[in-house]
Amino acid sequence: MRNTLIDLLDDLVEVKSEFVTLKAVLLGKEEEIQNLKAQLEGKTKLTFDGKIYWLEGDKTPYCSKCYEKDSLAFHLSFAKAYPCLGIVNIGIA
Repeated sequence: MRNTLIDLLDDLVEVKSEFVTLKAVLLGKEEEIQNLKAQLEGKTKLTFDGKIYWLEGDKTPYCSKCYEKDSLAFHLSFAKAYPCLGIVNIGIA
């Protein structure tokens, strides 16, 4: 009887340990899902005009090369020429 109780307690400890591990994995997956949702939401907000990306309500465009290659949204704000994009003048002061 005592051996059975010890075996059951060992099994319980093992199950609790597995539960903690699975809970940590689940939390990690939930965080990953939230990050992906945020990225997807950001992608749907930027619109492409054929040369550069714009965010509605923002007067400064975003670099299409950076956005398409690395999914990074960087403003183009300090120059009028962007040879990497083939843009000579985008009308930004």
